[in-house]
Amino acid sequence: MAISRILALNDPIPRRKKPAAEAKYTREASDVTSSPFVTSSRRPIRTRLQRGFTLIELMIVIAIIGILASLAIPAYSDYLARSQMAEALELMGATKVPLEEYFVDRGTWPSSIGSVVNTVSGKYTATIAGAPGGTTSTYIITATMRSTGISSVLAGRTAQFLTIDAARTWNCQVGGPAPVEDQYLPSVCR
Repeated sequence: MAISRILALNDPIPRRKKPAAEAKYTREASDVTSSPFVTSSRRPIRTRLQRGFTLIELMIVIAIIGILASLAIPAYSDYLARSQMAEALELMGATKVPLEEYFVDRGTWPSSIGSVVNTVSGKYTATIAGAPGGTTSTYIITATMRSTGISSVLAGRTAQFLTIDAARTWNCQVGGPAPVEDQYLPSVCR
C-alpha cells in the first residue's frame, strides 16, 4: 500500500476516475432534438462523420482533369512524333562516315547504301536510301518513315541529309517525295 501511495505522489499527471455508470456514447431521450456537437458535462464531444464528396466537388475535379488532359495529349503526341523521327535521323547519321570513306577510297558514290552500311531500317523507319545528286560531289540520303505503327503525322514521310562537298559536311533538310513537317525535325534541320 505504501508503494502505491509513493507512485501516486510522483505521478505528474493527475488522473480522474470515471464513474462506472457513465456510458461513453449514449443518447438520452432529451438529446434527440439537440445537436450532436453540444455535449453535457458527462459526455465527450462527438464529431461528425465524413460522408463523401458533394456533386459539385466531383464536377470541379473532373473539369480540372479534362483541362489538363486537353493540354497534355497534344504535347505528348508531338513529343512522341519527334522521338520517332529521331530514330530516322540517327540511322541517316550513322551512314555519313562510311559513305565518306567509300567516296574517298573509290572517288565515286556507292550504287546502294546497303553495300556500305548494314542497318537501313528501324522500328519506325522503313528505309534509308542513298542516291547521287547532280554533281559527282553531291549525295542525298533519304529516310522514309513506316506507314503503320507510327504517329499518323509521320506515316510515309521523308527527311534527307545532303552533301555537296564530297561528304565533308552534311546538311539535314526537309525533302523527298513526302517531306515531314518542320515541327517534327530537330532545330538543325529547320
